[in-house]
Amino acid sequence: MFCHDLAKTLRFFIATFSFSAYDETTICVGLARLGNTTQKIVSGRMKDLIKVEFGPPLHCLVIPGKTHPMEEEML
Repeated sequence: MFCHDLAKTLRFFIATFSFSAYDETTICVGLARLGNTTQKIVSGRMKDLIKVEFGPPLHCLVIPGKTHPMEEEML
């Protein structure tokens, strides 16, 4: 599954089932083809990652837990 597809799916489940752990403004990190010369790493709100084109697989979507202020600054 592509990162933007997963973000869309999670957004649907959030709206449908009212998850309280995260919402469409939750900070996420989308990663594609790590270690390759064409790798892509993008962080942002879940609703914004839906608009990002990550290209071909392999993809990973990370939803961080509670972060330290310094980690938040890096994201």
